[in-house]
Amino acid sequence: MKDCWKWLLSFRPMRQSMICPYCERLEWRMYKTIEEFNLEGCIRCRLILANDLLCEPELIKNAREDIRSHRVYGRYD
Repeated sequence: MKDCWKWLLSFRPMRQSMICPYCERLEWRMYKTIEEFNLEGCIRCRLILANDLLCEPELIKNAREDIRSHRVYGRYD
């Protein structure tokens, strides 16, 4: 019965359930807008993606060059 309601509420006027772009399953979109749901996916996929992002190594920050040693060439040189 729950799957029947999901299917009925996936049509245009109400659109409370949508197909997840990652797992291709019909899921409730809860309080997400249609655009947010298309970007982030269902709850299950959001948790999996967030866990993958937390496990990745930290990005190495590039050292910033000293600004005082920088020469700017412009129109009035």
